[in-house]
Amino acid sequence: MIAPSSDMDAESHTPATPEDAFISVMGKDQPGRVRCAGGGETLGTWYRSTGTPATSERERIMQEQLKAQEDKLKAHAEEMTQMREKISQLENVAMKVDEMRILLSQIQASQAHTQHVPPAHWSGSDSDSGTNEAADDYSDHDDHVS
Repeated sequence: MIAPSSDMDAESHTPATPEDAFISVMGKDQPGRVRCAGGGETLGTWYRSTGTPATSERERIMQEQLKAQEDKLKAHAEEMTQMREKISQLENVAMKVDEMRILLSQIQASQAHTQHVPPAHWSGSDSDSGTNEAADDYSDHDDHVS
């Protein structure tokens, strides 16, 4: 194997930046002269901003407008989240109201059923005035027997 010479070491020096690489290949820019590297590229068109101050101002305004729109979208998203939570709460309340309505109708049906039980027929004669006190199992008075 052949050891590299010191001349090769100097030529194989790797450029530190992309600009240095461009200059090492294309040479330094010379004022008033455009060097072609495909489409009329120069060091300035590759590495410098080509926009005018008016373009920069337009870009800044557009970025501000975009930021304002993003903020509006975030606010709308938060509002939508809050609305979804409220809808969920209202749905829960509606379900509870339905459950209570069903329970109330069951209670009313139960009460109506117990009130419409036909009266018992007494074994007494028809000449009685409608009550048969001998058939009563309970005392109308609260006399306690000891």
